Amino acid sequence: SETQSSWEFGTEIWGANNGDSFGGAITITADGLAFAAIGGGQVHVYQPPTLGITVEGSSVNVPALPQLEYQWVDNSGPQDSLGKHYIAISADGGSVTLVGNTWKALALPGNGIQVVKHTFLKFDFTLTEVVDIHAICLDKATKMESDRKRCSCFIIAGANKNPEDTVAMHWKSIDQATVGETRQYSIPLWKYQIGRVHYLSFIQDSNEPNDAMGNSVFSNLR
Repeated sequence: SETQSSWEFGTEIWGANNGDSFGGAITITADGLAFAAIGGGQVHVYQPPTLGITVEGSSVNVPALPQLEYQWVDNSGPQDSLGKHYIAISADGGSVTLVGNTWKALALPGNGIQVVKHTFLKFDFTLTEVVDIHAICLDKATKMESDRKRCSCFIIAGANKNPEDTVAMHWKSIDQATVGETRQYSIPLWKYQIGRVHYLSFIQDSNEPNDAMGNSVFSNLR
C-alpha cells in the first residue's frame, strides 16, 4: 500500500539510517533509495554519487538523482526512452557515461549558474559508438529553449549532419568528435545566451528500433 512517504510492504522505514534494525516484510521509500528486506535485519540506504563540476574555480556537486526527462522544444512527445536508459556517474564523480537513447537533465544545486560575458563551458568528450545526435545543454528549464535568440544545446557528434532547427538556433552544431577519440571542448556560452541556468542536460539521440545504440562519456566538466 502507498503511504505519504513510501511504498510499504510491512514495516515503515522512511527516514531510517544505514544499519538501523527493522521488523519484518519489506519496505521501499518513495525516493527508491532505502529499503528493508524480508525477514528482519538492517536498513540499507543507497548513496548515489554526485557529478563534480567546477564553476568559476569552485567545486560544485550536482546530484545524480532525480534524472529528469529533457524535452524537445515543441510538444511532440518524449524524446527520452523513459525508464530504459539512465546516465551513469563514475564513483569519483568525474565523468558521465551515456548508453542508449538518453535525454536526461540534472538539476544544478542552489540557484544554478549565472552565465555572464566570458563564461565558457569546458569538458572532455569520448565517443565510443555514434548515433544520430550527441549534445550537451545548459538551460533554464527541462525543455529546450524556444527563444530563437538563445541557444542552450551544443551538438558535438552525430550521424545526423543536419538536425532539425540547427540553423534556427535551438541548438548549435560545433566541432564534431569521431568514434574512438577523446576531444576537449571550450564553448563560449556567453555568445549564445546570457542569464541564469538551472539544468545541465545530456542528449544521446538514438531512435527506435535501435534505441539501445550509442555510447559516450563526458568528463572533466568545468
